[in-house]
Amino acid sequence: MVRIRWILIWMALLGLVGVALGQVLEIPKGQVEFIGLRSWTARQLYDKLVEVDPRNPLCMVGLDRLGFAASSVNKEFQGDRMFTLVIAVEPQFADRIKRRPLPLEGLPAVDRWADVLESVRLNLDDYMTALQLYDYHLSGQTETALLKYGAYLDPVTTKKIWADIAKFNDGKDKELAAWIIMNDKDVNHRIAAASVLANFHQSDSTWWALMEAMRYDDMVGAAAEGLLKSLSRTFPRNVDWAPMVVSIRALLDGTNPTHFFTTVRVLTQTRIAERFAEPLLSSGGSLLVDCLGASREQERAPVRQLLTRLAGEDLGPTPAAWTEWIATISKNRGS
Repeated sequence: MVRIRWILIWMALLGLVGVALGQVLEIPKGQVEFIGLRSWTARQLYDKLVEVDPRNPLCMVGLDRLGFAASSVNKEFQGDRMFTLVIAVEPQFADRIKRRPLPLEGLPAVDRWADVLESVRLNLDDYMTALQLYDYHLSGQTETALLKYGAYLDPVTTKKIWADIAKFNDGKDKELAAWIIMNDKDVNHRIAAASVLANFHQSDSTWWALMEAMRYDDMVGAAAEGLLKSLSRTFPRNVDWAPMVVSIRALLDGTNPTHFFTTVRVLTQTRIAERFAEPLLSSGGSLLVDCLGASREQERAPVRQLLTRLAGEDLGPTPAAWTEWIATISKNRGS
């Protein structure tokens, strides 16, 4: 009885008591699933969003206007119907959101990166797409990528972007890129810096910088996410994440939820060690547990894989066992 009591106490502290883990709602154009709700039901929130913007209720702007601390909205077609996944962090959990402050210092453009910077300025959409596939170029599979994804990109532009980025692969470029991505207020400069860092994927510090950059609430975070997806697909390696615990914890707790699942997958693919379970999950982990109760396997599976790595064993598909395990971690840390 005592054991059950303290588990329930920790569940309450995590915000997991009495709330559906994944809330799915039928709407005129398909389905919407909300993850992260505590004081709202899916129906209450959707109806309120319709009041805020009847023409486009499922958008981050509406959630911002309702005071949510952070949110993401992802829409995709399933057959002829739309499925929308909304991750939302309610206002009372605003202290979990720890975005990286945008730099204030203006640094001069790097002359030697002129071609890269021009591509960022003139072809941003193509550039961001190219970053998500940069691993193909780095691994000598340029033509394979163009054949496979040619419908989504311009081959000439993409090959030029890849070739321009790949030129900057000496120690000076790495040092410069690491400084710029954290200190230059110019968004284009920081996007270019993130790109150059990808040439040094064999170094832990590259993975650290890109993970940290996902805490930016601007296009640099999106660039970093695309590169992490790319690098972890083709160049997965053991990464010691110790210097990044605070930032990773912030991302797993809902900072910039657009990058939540990329964070989860990258940590698994880089074989994060069990010793990080306590600092990352103690008195936390609520979004991860919520995802275990999601309606679709594509949300459940990556979270279960990460938790299995952190626990050293697979506790199964249901949220209950994982909630108890996190509660145990929290209790042990507090004792």
